[in-house]
Amino acid sequence: MLRWLSRRSKRSKATTRRPRMRSAHAPVQLVLEGLEDRMVLDANPFLRINGVNLLPMVAEDPAVLRSLNRLSLIPGSGPSVTTPITNVNVNQGAADFTINLGNNFADPDLTNTKVEFHTSAGNVDADLFDSKAPLTVANFLQYINSGAYTNTVFHRSLPGFVLQGGEYQFSSGTTGGSLTKPNTNPPVLNEFGVSNTVGTIAMAKLPGDPNSATDQFFFNLGNNASNLDSQNGGFTVFGKVTGTGMQTVNTLAGVPTKNESAAGNGTDFSDLTNIPLQNYTGTSFPTDTTAANYAMINSISVLQQGTHLTFTVANNSNPGLVTTTVAGNQLKLHFVTGQAGTATITIRATDPNGATAQAVFTVTVAPSATGQ
Repeated sequence: MLRWLSRRSKRSKATTRRPRMRSAHAPVQLVLEGLEDRMVLDANPFLRINGVNLLPMVAEDPAVLRSLNRLSLIPGSGPSVTTPITNVNVNQGAADFTINLGNNFADPDLTNTKVEFHTSAGNVDADLFDSKAPLTVANFLQYINSGAYTNTVFHRSLPGFVLQGGEYQFSSGTTGGSLTKPNTNPPVLNEFGVSNTVGTIAMAKLPGDPNSATDQFFFNLGNNASNLDSQNGGFTVFGKVTGTGMQTVNTLAGVPTKNESAAGNGTDFSDLTNIPLQNYTGTSFPTDTTAANYAMINSISVLQQGTHLTFTVANNSNPGLVTTTVAGNQLKLHFVTGQAGTATITIRATDPNGATAQAVFTVTVAPSATGQ
């Protein structure tokens, strides 16, 4: 049986070589020779052979190690500052200023959440962007885990533009079919940062309110960057279809659409001007519909949980000048009324293993022309 021992254990027969560390977060390589049924683990390592991480396989079946006699244990390299945070210079009375910290830090060890949409036309695999839109991904996963997307229909399809869903759940009973709107969670903060190109998945929201996204999302059927990246604060892209998934998405988008906005029997169906409906000739929508008439999401499975950095303000030298708030990747600066001067702010990024990186920038508030 495989034993998991401390590096200092005298019972281990492994030989450990450890190169000198160049920085607090430099990778450490442990080479274990003569491995039989024991190994020495560093804290939170990634067990790699030829670049392949074997830890998931080892966790499932430790016997995978018995045929190996040379291993490299490489702890995660940790976060780093990829782009310095630009110093902020404003005048007194300036509006709040937001910085997307996801553009300044990176960590090669982070992974994307992977999900699979089970639809009426087949499965669609997708990667979710935990690092670029952590709040939005967390929001989406809440709806998945609650079952809110089970048996939902795509209710808006515009060829070459978007295929939208998440709002209506279909059910059938003794009185026929029905479409209901599940309860929604509080709106999520807008996290626009990735362009709305073909195959990306983004959140829908209310006109004129960048921070109004809840449960509705859409697949970009075309390159909508010139339109959606600049509209309403930019539509937050939080994932992308992988593999051959867009073939399935395009099949769903190819279902003929009808205008059922006047139907409802007490339910507001005003947004059903382009709802995909196949083989439907009824006159009592949605009572006389069946599941087979819709482009439907039967369920969504989470295949792999992703990781992301957590950001905190490690130091603010002058909170009387500027206050800070962090939500996901978004750092909001609020300038205190009537104050002028300079503050030095330190931002710390922490990965799931506790490794950190810091970036420092200054905020300068100049006096107004009137001295107010």
